[in-house]
Amino acid sequence: MKTKTILAMLAIGFISCALFSEQAQAIPITGDLGFSGATTFNTTSLTTATRVNSWFAFVGTTTGSFVGVPIGSVVTLAASWIFNPSTPTPGLWSVGGFSFDLDTATLIMLGSVAALFALQPSASQRAEQLTTNIAR
Repeated sequence: MKTKTILAMLAIGFISCALFSEQAQAIPITGDLGFSGATTFNTTSLTTATRVNSWFAFVGTTTGSFVGVPIGSVVTLAASWIFNPSTPTPGLWSVGGFSFDLDTATLIMLGSVAALFALQPSASQRAEQLTTNIAR
């Protein structure tokens, strides 16, 4: 009898925890965050480049969730980024309380003066996919 009472109390406790526990909900990030600046690649031709050796960027445009980031804010960027082959890069960029950990990058378009990539965030940031345009 005592065992049944203990089991019943445990069952009620587990059910209560399941029914009344709060669940964390991520707030979706919407909008665009445009960067401007300069990039140095590992070759003089963007069509043969495989990595960004150095870069400097600042916020040029903001919409949606990013409107609180001041235009002109300096973006903290990873020291370098190997994009061919795609390489995971924790801390690819951060600015204004937002950050991006890169899992994979897919080259969408490559020209002599610009490249367009689809950036897939790390598993902890999988809520969205970003697209970036890098110009020479």
